[in-house]
Order: sequence, then C-alpha cells, then structure tokens
Amino acid sequence: ELLAFLLDGLHEDLNRIRSKPTTEIPTGDGTTDGATARLAWERHRMRNDSAVTDFFSAQYRSELVCPSAECGNVSVSFDPYNVVTLQLPQTTDTQVKVTFRFLDASKRRKVVSVTVPKAGNVEMLRTRLGELLGVAHDRIVLADVQSSHFRSLLSDSKLIAKLQSVHAYELDAPPDPSF
Repeated sequence: ELLAFLLDGLHEDLNRIRSKPTTEIPTGDGTTDGATARLAWERHRMRNDSAVTDFFSAQYRSELVCPSAECGNVSVSFDPYNVVTLQLPQTTDTQVKVTFRFLDASKRRKVVSVTVPKAGNVEMLRTRLGELLGVAHDRIVLADVQSSHFRSLLSDSKLIAKLQSVHAYELDAPPDPSF
C-alpha cells in the first residue's frame, strides 16, 4: 500500500499531461483484443504520461460473459494498473520441540522437532511423534513441563499454539481412557 501511495504521488507530480481530456474506456467482444488493447492504452496515455507510467504501468484483460443462455454477450476491456498486490504466503505448519523419554531406560532421551499444523492439537502432535520415533502413538503421553517442574498432562484436545515446553513419555501400555 505504501508503494502504491508513493507511485501515485510521484506519477501525479511527474505527469506531463496538464490538461486531461475526457475519454471513454473502449470495450470489445473478444474477437479484436489487440486493437481494443491498443486503443485502451492510447486513451490511458492521453491522461497519464510520466516516468512512472513508462516503467510501472501495464494492462490486464477483463472479460464479462452474460450468464443467460439466450444472451451470450461477451464484453472485454483492458484496464491499466501499476501495482500488483499479492498476499504474502503464510505458513500453516509449526515446529514443536519435544523432549522424549523412552520406556527402555538404556535409551537416552531424545529431543526432536515435530512439524504439525499450527491449528493442530496434542493428538496430532502425539501421532506425528509416534511416526517419527517408531513408537505406537497410543503409548505416548505428553506433559507440560516448565523450569523442570511438571505442570500437567496434556489432553488430546489441547491446541498446540498454547504449548510452551513439551515432554513426552513412552508407556508400557496405552493409558486408561479415564486417565
């Protein structure tokens, strides 16, 4: 938006056209796009002639088709633009750092980063962790641990976004559902 604002201000200051004539935007039927585009550009340049127009302006083709089966009319126009607005890509996944302790005491604890959806829950994290470590997901319990103090076991429905420090433990059997 800032770029569009700056380009518009710069264009107005540098515009070589002082007296802007009234013009109509030409439309076509889609059969003579080249001629319609040239005419639309010429009319645009009758009102807009600056270095900004020279370097940053272009046209896009817009087509409207009458939805009625009887009508079938097509209207094509070419509209000028100088800024294309694109949405920045948003990541949908997040990395959760998990400290995992195996049931077998001879195995050392393992710290892994697990990729899960940002809007995911503990059940998704537990399932993905089981896949990564080769442990049945129903034999994993996750806990919220802060400053080396156990705070609570994490229910499957808890959202991942609310987690700060996650520890996971392998169990010898799946926990009782009332657990």
